[in-house]
Amino acid sequence: LAALFARSVAGSVTLETKKPNTLSVKSVATELGENVSTIETAVSEDSKFTVNSRFFLDALNSLDEPEITIQFSSKVSPAVLRNQKNQDYTHIVMPLSR
Repeated sequence: LAALFARSVAGSVTLETKKPNTLSVKSVATELGENVSTIETAVSEDSKFTVNSRFFLDALNSLDEPEITIQFSSKVSPAVLRNQKNQDYTHIVMPLSR
């Protein structure tokens, strides 16, 4: 849903993790407002990361697993996405600068 709001802001969505178990995906569109979607998941540390929603969705769709691992260490480092069970495939998504 955040991707729909992201269309007017160059497709950017911000992923934010908060310990112990929250992942939020946020996008703001001047004309439409703000969208925040939150899920419960395992989180190892608090972090914030902005990516292009289309590239991130492409990565999620290519993994084709119910459980995946998303690793990102800072706002300027790439995110690494892997299947939880089969780690033979790695997808990298570069961050957007804000």
